[in-house]
Amino acid sequence: MVTPHRSSWQVLRRLWPFLRAYRRWMVVVIIAAIVGSAGLLLMGRLLAWLIDITITSGGDRELLTLAGILLGASWVLAAASYLRVTFISRLGEHVVADIRVRAFASLLHREVAFFDDAHSVSLISRLTADTAVVQTIVGTSISLLVRNALLVMGGLVMLLLTSPFLTGLAVVVIPAVAIPLLAFAGRVRRLSRESQDRIADFAARAGEALGAIRLVKAFAREDFEQKEFTDAVSRAVAAAQRRIAARAALTSGVIGLVFSAVVFLLWSGGQQVLAGDLSTGSLVAFIFYAAITGGAAAVVSETIGEIQRGLGALERLFDLIDQPMRPAPAQALPTGAIEFEGVSFAYPHRPAAGALHEVSFAAAAGETVAIVGASGAGKSTILQLVLGFYPPDVGRVLHDGRLVCPSDRQAIGWAPQDVMLFSGTVADNIRFGRAASDEKVTQAARAAYADDFIRRLPQGYETELGERGAQLSGGQRQRLSLARAILFDPPILLLDEVTSALDGQSREMVERALDALMPGRTVLVVAHRLRAAMRADRVLLLDQGRLVAEGPHEVLLAAGGLYRQVVKAQLAPSEEIVENTKK
Repeated sequence: MVTPHRSSWQVLRRLWPFLRAYRRWMVVVIIAAIVGSAGLLLMGRLLAWLIDITITSGGDRELLTLAGILLGASWVLAAASYLRVTFISRLGEHVVADIRVRAFASLLHREVAFFDDAHSVSLISRLTADTAVVQTIVGTSISLLVRNALLVMGGLVMLLLTSPFLTGLAVVVIPAVAIPLLAFAGRVRRLSRESQDRIADFAARAGEALGAIRLVKAFAREDFEQKEFTDAVSRAVAAAQRRIAARAALTSGVIGLVFSAVVFLLWSGGQQVLAGDLSTGSLVAFIFYAAITGGAAAVVSETIGEIQRGLGALERLFDLIDQPMRPAPAQALPTGAIEFEGVSFAYPHRPAAGALHEVSFAAAAGETVAIVGASGAGKSTILQLVLGFYPPDVGRVLHDGRLVCPSDRQAIGWAPQDVMLFSGTVADNIRFGRAASDEKVTQAARAAYADDFIRRLPQGYETELGERGAQLSGGQRQRLSLARAILFDPPILLLDEVTSALDGQSREMVERALDALMPGRTVLVVAHRLRAAMRADRVLLLDQGRLVAEGPHEVLLAAGGLYRQVVKAQLAPSEEIVENTKK
């Protein structure tokens, strides 16, 4: 979706609803910034004035007293900086966490058509890379830009009032800024890596949920996945807090040490002043303001680029959040009756290629209906419309005589051909659709003929499956999918070619599980093999998106025509079509 270009101010203004929850922290940040910036600029004049008065009229004792006062004042400024860095960084982390959670919730509640055009990698990038850039804006860049811009302007004014003769001495002092960076570099790097690892964790969780979005929606698990993602984000925030503490300590340490070095130089210069070799006030003022101005100018130039880059990421995130969310209205769950009334449909990303054309049929509660046809005939499309993933372009899809609603998915079990598993345990995957005790999980696995192979796994039901359950065979994955559907115990069951890619032994096990699962439910089964059509009450024959025949298997087979050709194409060369297929 193309969005109108927004000005930088318009984009930044959109942050206010997220910042508003942390108003107290913002007050602390503002006060600390004012104290730090104004105090820093005033300190230079204070230093020159005190030195001109005290050192020129006193001796070593007065000089030592002055050094102590200045040293104490510098650490007061360091404390103000610590508060500013800590609270603005915490503010940034929490605001970005809120944006991540809001964006992920927005994604989970999108219609399936949204994901047909969106790339999951791009969406995950918005949740991770884009939000990390936004964190830099909120937690660092804006604060640094304002503070250092004030310091540059004030420093330039003050430098104009001092002697250029002291430039050489300022060049010597400025490099001391980099020395303390080495002390804490190792710890900061380790904490930064830990923070990135936690970010990778919630990115992986988001990737799984978005990659299996149809399964999440089919089992109405949007809220569950949102909670899991929120918990992962909270762990990332905790790791970031440790990184913030280390960085804040480093920043305040740098400030304290740099000003300590400046005080030392002033003390050394004071010795020369006592000897009558230098002008004390000029020395102190120039060193002080040169260091401030040079450092602040470098920070301003760097943060401007960061903010511009971050505004683009922020605008992309708000484009995502601004997509309309459509909460499902509460209504009674369907009991099993399904009806298509003159349904025509084309996928949004392929509007010219119609997937269904004027399809009408009705499945009574408790009836098993097989859907057959060549590849691309529209079989799986019917299941997706029953799930409410897409609205029909023409006609109506009804559950119990009313239009399909997203909340109806709580009464629909879906077993797709490409089984979708998560990286949790076997038990977690079985109870994905419905919370249940370990005993109920085991009962469902037994009904799906999965208990035996599960117990042979290293940790049984607590075995971690890894990403998408890749360590399991196709038959094992399919039986876990059926165990999930059995535990879900829905009145409507949708089976999408669940045995088509399995070997003979695995297919037999899965078919036995289906025989136990299907009675008493309304079943729509996309039939790839002859047996699925044989055991159905009725068969729907689709051809290029049109319903061309309907009736019991024996009747359609006896009538010949396209159905007989489809059945013959599915048989092995050694098999024969028999008229009485239920012998």
